[in-house]
Amino acid sequence: MTTKICQHCGHIGEPTSQGMGSFFVDVMIWMVFISFTLFSAFLPFLLIPLAWSIYHITTYKTITCPECENLEMVRINSHKGKLAMTRFHGQRPPSLHTTMPPPIAH
Repeated sequence: MTTKICQHCGHIGEPTSQGMGSFFVDVMIWMVFISFTLFSAFLPFLLIPLAWSIYHITTYKTITCPECENLEMVRINSHKGKLAMTRFHGQRPPSLHTTMPPPIAH
């Protein structure tokens, strides 16, 4: 993973992964399907909430800042990253490539 900077607090480093989602929605889905399974004795019903939970966790996975837990982590060499670097640290990150072509001798 690349080094990122938080636009909220200015932390530079590796972001942490976080699975976003609604805990209560998942709990309600599990409760409904567990009750269907108990009343019908049909165990494959439990595959539906399992598939939903796996889909939900993998789809809504985000990265957060380890310091302030904000979702505003960007690459340090992006435009927003350079602006955050200037705002919080007063310097620009080292560029991986130059944007200006070499001068042409006449």
